[in-house]
Amino acid sequence: MAKAVLLVPKKMSVYVEFAPETLNPEEDYAVQMKAVCLGNHKGFAQAVAGLPTRDRDWFIGHILNPKGCRVLAFPEAD
Repeated sequence: MAKAVLLVPKKMSVYVEFAPETLNPEEDYAVQMKAVCLGNHKGFAQAVAGLPTRDRDWFIGHILNPKGCRVLAFPEAD
């Protein structure tokens, strides 16, 4: 999905909104989001900023902080 959203940036909001649904110990969705954040930082930051306040605060505190594209949610090691 990370590559797709970079090719179709108008779907960035949907991509960001979907992140909480994908978080589980086996998934690396948040790790892959770093490439999106770095590849289209402005669009990514705008999508995060467009989340409702509660969701935005949770996203920034638990998934990925757009400032510096810092990943906070990592998959468990095998």
